[in-house]
Amino acid sequence: MVINMESVYIWRGGLRHWETCGDGLIATPDGAFLGPRPKADRLRLVDADIYSGATMLRLARALRAEGYRAISFAGSPARGASLPDCVEPLPILPARAPLIAVCGLPGSGKSALAHGLASAVGGRYLKWARFVSAPGQYGEAAAQREAEDPFVFARAARSEIARLDDAPVVLDGIKSAEALTYLAFTTRRPTILLWVDVNEDIRQRTLRWRSDPDDSQDAQRSALFAARWEALRKSAVVVRLDQADHADAREALAWHGLSIPLPAGNSLLDKRAAIRIAAYNARKPGPPGAPDFPPELVKHTSYSDKYALSGLTAQRVNTVASAFRLLDDLIDEHHERRYRRADGSAEVVPALWLTQSPWMAVYWASVMLAWAGRVCQDAGYAEMIARVEAATLIELNAELEGRALTAEEYQASLDKEVAFREWIASLAGLSARQLREDAIRAQVKNDCLSSGLERQRLGKNV
Repeated sequence: MVINMESVYIWRGGLRHWETCGDGLIATPDGAFLGPRPKADRLRLVDADIYSGATMLRLARALRAEGYRAISFAGSPARGASLPDCVEPLPILPARAPLIAVCGLPGSGKSALAHGLASAVGGRYLKWARFVSAPGQYGEAAAQREAEDPFVFARAARSEIARLDDAPVVLDGIKSAEALTYLAFTTRRPTILLWVDVNEDIRQRTLRWRSDPDDSQDAQRSALFAARWEALRKSAVVVRLDQADHADAREALAWHGLSIPLPAGNSLLDKRAAIRIAAYNARKPGPPGAPDFPPELVKHTSYSDKYALSGLTAQRVNTVASAFRLLDDLIDEHHERRYRRADGSAEVVPALWLTQSPWMAVYWASVMLAWAGRVCQDAGYAEMIARVEAATLIELNAELEGRALTAEEYQASLDKEVAFREWIASLAGLSARQLREDAIRAQVKNDCLSSGLERQRLGKNV
């Protein structure tokens, strides 16, 4: 096949005209090609923001020195400049909504955060791994292919990212700064680059309980991608999920008119995402194991006391109840939680979302719920989690709209407590009807004593 002419885009700026001129090659002004080299005998050099023309002429000289003689020029001028007659004018197409790239080490929480961000900003979530074919055991085969062609996988992602014009795109897990630059310029999407960090002990815990196949080779994977990850981190806004303040990242979003509608404190975590993350992890299959969470987090024993539960059943119920309290404190913005000790005295515990971070409250709730679901699988657990999630989201959607619950919504929200107690009944062989009545009575009593944000949400229903 004879190729008559190929477009050569000058690295970075020239890529803005990719959609106008079509697929092509990429070169630096010095004549170094990033990826494949030309096969045609005629080349068209493409650039944007042309002022003096020095960059294009520099590349043309480098290519002529290599034997390419038939060279033409195309591009768009810098503001206030004009193009010479030898440059084919190209239209300047408008920018699209931002591309939010969420990067970080495996197990750092980046995927969960990326899902939550996409939902919060009304964007589309895309996982980078979806565009990476035949990655190898831990990415080594993909890394070798990118070493030969830096944009081999980015080209696969480009067309889909470009076609989603009306909404931001949240890209989860890209490992190459060059590939991200290519995507940003060829799709004309301003980039917000976030690097997600977390305490290494927490990351290792995550790798243990999520049990992804390539996590067993974390050391080899980390060594392979260390340089690429560091390059991304240096250019990114760092988001430490084990810290509460994400003001820098929120400022970067605000620069492009984006915000978190229901933020947990000053973090990037939307309250609705918090519930969805915990519910997803609660239902995620995995091998059973020993509890991998601090035992002092299991404070809520009133259900097992009330219904005379024992053994593993009591341990599961206490763990799930305590996990739900971590989430309740975050959602209702409680500053502390009161527990009753075995001797009848009260213990006041500061809310975890304040003492650690909103993310860590969700993290520990997720780990606790995941353990309870895996250690002794029962058909009713996943259904209970789904009902609690749905009832909680009813409350949060009303909060998002700045209004109190309707009477119908309030009745539906009671299913949080009803679902949990009906699950207890199924485990302990108790009357589901009786525990349902207990649930409604207890929840209404609690609501009558509520205050602050929780009370505002309830309105005149109590």
